[in-house]
Amino acid sequence: MAAITSNIGINITFMKHKNYSIATLKHEAIDRLWPIVGELPKYKHKFDALLVNFNIDDVLELINVLFRDNDFKFSPHSSVYNTYFDEIEDIIYYMK
Repeated sequence: MAAITSNIGINITFMKHKNYSIATLKHEAIDRLWPIVGELPKYKHKFDALLVNFNIDDVLELINVLFRDNDFKFSPHSSVYNTYFDEIEDIIYYMK
């Protein structure tokens, strides 16, 4: 099986074999959501709340809200951001 590398350089082949912790998820999710919130500052308060009280449900809720936002859909970077969302969801999946 060939390795697949994401836009930010994560080797997807090895994601299945890594044990992820909530701390790892927090770091990776914040790292990926930060540029999106920078482009869409109306979500800064939700992002800041996530920084203070991080949990998986709030991450998924923020992704869902962002994904449905029209400003997000018309962002020139939306395809990259969709990849970020997929990577966050993959990490959550592999945490199980």
